[in-house]
Amino acid sequence: DNPERFMESEVDLDEEIKRLQSLATTPELYPELARLGGVPLLLSLLTHANTSIVRDVVTLLSELLDADSVEDRPTEALALTQSLLENSLVELLEQLLHGRCTNEAKDSEEADCVFQTLALLENMVDLSPAVAEKLIRRQGKEAGPGDDQGASGGGKGKEPKGSSSAASGSVMAWLIARVGRGENDSNRLYASEILAILLQTSDTSKRAFALELGGMEALLQAVARYRKANPGDAEEEEYLENVFDALCASAMLPEGKGELLKAEAIDLMVIMMKKRPLARLPAMKFCNFALTDSAPACEQFVASLGLGPLFGFFMGKGLDKGAGKKAKGKKKMKRDQAGEMQEHVVSIVTNLLHKVPLASKSRNRVLSKFAEQECEKLDRLVELWSEYSEKIGPAADSLEPSLGEEAEEQYLELLGSGLYVLQQLALVIAYLWASGDPAVQKRLVFVMHQYGHTLREVSEVLQRQFLFVYEGQEGAKEDEEKERLKGLIEIITKSLSD
Repeated sequence: DNPERFMESEVDLDEEIKRLQSLATTPELYPELARLGGVPLLLSLLTHANTSIVRDVVTLLSELLDADSVEDRPTEALALTQSLLENSLVELLEQLLHGRCTNEAKDSEEADCVFQTLALLENMVDLSPAVAEKLIRRQGKEAGPGDDQGASGGGKGKEPKGSSSAASGSVMAWLIARVGRGENDSNRLYASEILAILLQTSDTSKRAFALELGGMEALLQAVARYRKANPGDAEEEEYLENVFDALCASAMLPEGKGELLKAEAIDLMVIMMKKRPLARLPAMKFCNFALTDSAPACEQFVASLGLGPLFGFFMGKGLDKGAGKKAKGKKKMKRDQAGEMQEHVVSIVTNLLHKVPLASKSRNRVLSKFAEQECEKLDRLVELWSEYSEKIGPAADSLEPSLGEEAEEQYLELLGSGLYVLQQLALVIAYLWASGDPAVQKRLVFVMHQYGHTLREVSEVLQRQFLFVYEGQEGAKEDEEKERLKGLIEIITKSLSD
């Protein structure tokens, strides 16, 4: 007879939940919270009828696990995370995302609840990367109350192509669907960031994304929206970067490479390189991941007419135009992005020469690029070799594996400072020399002499790479790579003795 008393009790409950936020300043008390049964009590409120109560509980949990709050108390934070997991937190979040908050576009409380849920997920994965694998498949024995609604709410959702019933109700399934939505808002941006983090955390996440949840196709469709228009603002630009990061992570595994070929991802990336300056760098980065150790992807890149934009960037054309709105007036950022693009380009050229079959039409098309227009790309190759050799060569010359762990550490440090690119350039020069084209060989010797370098330096870089990377390594793949590199070294060495 007095409905106001229920309202008063909910207000009191909400105030008590907010008062608990002060606990985040004293993480040493987290074990006491667990001992007193606070964890199951708080989690029981995630099914409360009042969305504001649910939101405040999720906010509380997120703040308790925030990196700034638990920086000096990782043990207590991990223990609290484990207690949350043992009390079915992931299952409750699945129900919250798939069933409770399906009207976030129109309901600000639901939207805020989703945002705080994403913050909680980020904090948990940051504390314990193993949490990522619990988000791949539905944790509840039965579907959540809204599994048939989909992540976008409002009607029956369409499951992604290739999704399994065990995975379709998971947190990752919700993230994929949420990232794929067309409307630009802060939750879509945050969901794209969390999805990229999950895929960068574990190979299991990558496989589920590509093989069980149809994630590759969903995210490629999201990228395809920008074929004819650039992102409208900085938030949308960051969203697109996150989508590309997620795709790159998935492309690292052989299973991911297979799915991207089925989805015609490389064709889309070539289009993006040609038409959308803002997407040039992330599209080239994706192709670099996709082509690494994949002959089919390399051949598809050639068939998709990717050599045109690739060698345009190789010559340094259009690099500054891809820096994006964030980089306007910031010359250092433009230089950094141009340098990153250059590294991806060199890596892709190396992969093409490494993986495209000998005597194939595709390989001949790659090789012919260095001979066309009076060998300008060959000249550019030697120019880059000279630039990186002078930058990193002297420091690398003193390294010998026999010097022990200190040399290994210095070698790894130099790889990140330019030695890796120098090695890639050495491989490209070696492959071109091994092609046996007299005109190319003559031009290589001539231009290298102009820059004060010789083929002997190329051989020395490759020999050092062999010693540090392959000496003592065993396995079918390692043996194949060792023999290939050894063969290139022998071809150059023989030419030096002739």
